[in-house]
Amino acid sequence: MKFLFIIPNALGKYPLPSTPHIGIAYVASLLRKNNHDINIVDMRINPDYGSLYKNINSFKPEIIGLTSMSKESKTAYKLIKDLKKRYPDIPIVIGGAHSATMPEDILKETQADYILFGEAEHTALELVNKVPLEKIKGLIWHDKKTGSIIKNHPREYIKNLDSLPFPAYDLFDMDKYLDKKIRIVTSRGCPYKCTFCSIHLVMGFEFRTRSPENVVDEIKHWYNKGYKEFQFTDDNLTQDMKRAETLFDKIIASNMKIRFDIRNGLRADKVNNSLLKKMKKAGCYFIAYAIESSDQEVLNKMKKGLTPAITKNSVILTKRNGIQVGAFFIIGGLGDTFEKFRKSLAFAKSLPLDEVRFYNIVAYPGTELYEQVSSQGYLLKKPEEYMNEVGYWENDPIFETPEFTKEERMKAYKLGEKYVMELLIKKEFGPVLGKIGYLIWKNEPLRKITIRPGLKVWKLTRKIRQALRAVQAQYSEF
Repeated sequence: MKFLFIIPNALGKYPLPSTPHIGIAYVASLLRKNNHDINIVDMRINPDYGSLYKNINSFKPEIIGLTSMSKESKTAYKLIKDLKKRYPDIPIVIGGAHSATMPEDILKETQADYILFGEAEHTALELVNKVPLEKIKGLIWHDKKTGSIIKNHPREYIKNLDSLPFPAYDLFDMDKYLDKKIRIVTSRGCPYKCTFCSIHLVMGFEFRTRSPENVVDEIKHWYNKGYKEFQFTDDNLTQDMKRAETLFDKIIASNMKIRFDIRNGLRADKVNNSLLKKMKKAGCYFIAYAIESSDQEVLNKMKKGLTPAITKNSVILTKRNGIQVGAFFIIGGLGDTFEKFRKSLAFAKSLPLDEVRFYNIVAYPGTELYEQVSSQGYLLKKPEEYMNEVGYWENDPIFETPEFTKEERMKAYKLGEKYVMELLIKKEFGPVLGKIGYLIWKNEPLRKITIRPGLKVWKLTRKIRQALRAVQAQYSEF
């Protein structure tokens, strides 16, 4: 069957996507392995609808698949509407994070034919293999006879992750992404129960892993094609610290000269000095930690299972091992106040961080946080509104509490964003140009004038750094 994947054009504040879509790459790879003809259009790279329609007219897909995060769902909905108007006979299937949080909303709001929920690889394969719809686990579909929406049983999570083929990044136009970097996922599932996190809706609570040998084989596959930069995007890369040490030992033993970062966030209680040394030797240059707050009461209400002392120690230990450090903080969890936020900001400034992010907390349907804030009447918008509009990087809180009002949350976000940009601009442009750049950014009229040329300079400097690293890596092999 001819299957066309479309990634909608939803970038938020980013000028370009840094890497291909790993979820689509995995599903596409399994379908291709089973002899289906696959094509991928990433509209984040080329947002032109005319180009998309030319692709559809020439490829003539028998089914079209879309992916969507919740914050970009309006873009996906519009795309589905346009596709159904032009190609009414081509079935449309949609997956991604939004399918896990608000699946029924998708079928009510759009003319999509099918929704994949949970891990999508085998559900998509059974769909294109024309297994009877009622027998496909992990599928939501319209029963045309009755007009009803049917949600099938959930699919069991994949136990043997080594059985999946490597993601089909070769189907993407790799040269057009911001970074010439390969994303690697070595595990799925998260055993923790942080109240705000929705990842378990897609990947479950059971921690499942690929073997270190399988992971190294994937790295070698891309390394032999000329890729030297990688990114581990696990939710819990170092959950099993012995397995993680074995993985990095095998990377070191392979003699591959690679660099990699870990931007999805490690748990601060899942690193130690021995592991960090091996990570550095294997090629790690950046680690982000999900700190969330410096207030213990807020952390306890989140069910984070960490203390500020643990996170501080891990950040310092990481820097001592020569690895750059980033940190995530969340504004407005239950128990949080404006004063507690100020302490978290001061805590962030006291740490030797290279990057930092402050996010407005989002209550995803299906999470414990959503049940808490909706039952107490704290929501400022309905889920069908904010799930389509509000992203982490937007200063529009979706709920407030008596002790932390909407106005205070907006003020907190602006203060946090200043520190985010101060570190980011200095990191990207260096201490001198970075200081000038930050002063320009702080001046809002100047910022509006210089944002476009600034982004062009930023993209150029990234390319220059990548080229220099490529040359350096080439010489280091001799």
